[in-house]
Amino acid sequence: MTKILLPFISILFISYFAKGQQGTTIVIKPDSVYENVDVPASFKGGDAAWNKFLQRKLVYPSGAISGGIEGSVLVGFNVEIDGSVKDVKALSGPAELRDAAISVVKKSPYWIPAQKYGRNVKSYNNKLINFTLHVP
Repeated sequence: MTKILLPFISILFISYFAKGQQGTTIVIKPDSVYENVDVPASFKGGDAAWNKFLQRKLVYPSGAISGGIEGSVLVGFNVEIDGSVKDVKALSGPAELRDAAISVVKKSPYWIPAQKYGRNVKSYNNKLINFTLHVP
């Protein structure tokens, strides 16, 4: 009798384990910020639209212009589930240019949010904003 029950119990256990694997529930926490996503957040219209937005909205600080200061500012920010931009911070770059870079990212329209497992999620992003003086 034991020889017959043992294979039967093993089959039940394996069947239950497989069912658990298939029925796994994936929880997306609305307050979590995801860096590893299936589809990253993107500016509507892509990089070309982002560059056009920067050309229209970026204000080069007058003090930086008169001081001849150029450079790149790396800005980090979150794109929320609804596509809004929050928690904007300058991570590197000349101090004289950081506030202008933060300001332009805060003015950004809604983005297409990141996705994980087919659902919109809050994601961490960064962009490099270049400041170049053009001398006539």
